[in-house]
Amino acid sequence: MKYCNKKKYRVKGAMLVPYIEVKISIDCIKSIMVGPIKNQELAYSSLLEFVNEAILRNDSLNDYELPILRSETPYREF
Repeated sequence: MKYCNKKKYRVKGAMLVPYIEVKISIDCIKSIMVGPIKNQELAYSSLLEFVNEAILRNDSLNDYELPILRSETPYREF
């Protein structure tokens, strides 16, 4: 893994959230869990489409499968 030690920021709501970039190979990811959110099905379907297109664009990932899972924890709005 290659670390970029330069701190970056992204906007979340009304806050700035610091982060650093970490480069990893996609085949290190074994699955992705979509957590309990208001529009879980929409998040699931858009993530599934994104991952499938990313895999199709990369010839070295022909046999790679990345399961996208839905959390069974119910979403509670406060």
